[in-house]
Amino acid sequence: MLSANTTEQIRLFRTDRINKIISGETNVSLLERPKTILLLVPFSFLDPAVRYDVNRLENILGELRPIDGHGWSFQHNFDGFMTYSSEIDSSLIYSYLQFFRHGSCEAVSVTIPAVDQEKKHLWVNIAFENELLKCVEKYLQIQKDVGVEPPLALLLGFISVNGYTIKAMSTSAFPQKAIPIKTDVLVFPEIIVDTYGMDIAQMLKPVFDTIWNAAGFSRSFGYDEKGQRIKG
Repeated sequence: MLSANTTEQIRLFRTDRINKIISGETNVSLLERPKTILLLVPFSFLDPAVRYDVNRLENILGELRPIDGHGWSFQHNFDGFMTYSSEIDSSLIYSYLQFFRHGSCEAVSVTIPAVDQEKKHLWVNIAFENELLKCVEKYLQIQKDVGVEPPLALLLGFISVNGYTIKAMSTSAFPQKAIPIKTDVLVFPEIIVDTYGMDIAQMLKPVFDTIWNAAGFSRSFGYDEKGQRIKG
């Protein structure tokens, strides 16, 4: 269980990171669009005695794919080690993956969910969920390999989404009318990763259900009526 103090410190860390992203104080400059942020924070992240050698991640660059990344570069930086993906023939970055020396992992992308800036729609679907599930599984494995000890908190949110409406693509049901988001930052309840090897699809189901609820659906249609993940 998270203690009240640990919960508050992790939420403060999330708020600080989101504020830095909004103000452009990250190690790379992202495209000005709505963003998805994923954080994996070990409970020990504030312990100054617990630090990890993230520099050796350069040896496994092929494993460090940012969310929805299609080719990526890397940098050593003040916070630790980062990979990032940019548009072809452009310095504009659409996704990055930052590993901190205190063991946390931060992934930010402007390409999922898909964005219609003219109509102010955020489109989610099963492919959106599958991409996040694949990334969470990979990033947790990297943290395990680095030596990060569980438990960890998984935190997911959307940034710069005020006035946007979440839309979901499904052939299984028709949604009710979705309501535009009234806040610039939308954060979902933290999920506790007690140990490595947990069922990530079941772990993230409540978050995915909430996202689809916001689009006017009763639940995520990436799962069947019994709550089991649909393969494919």
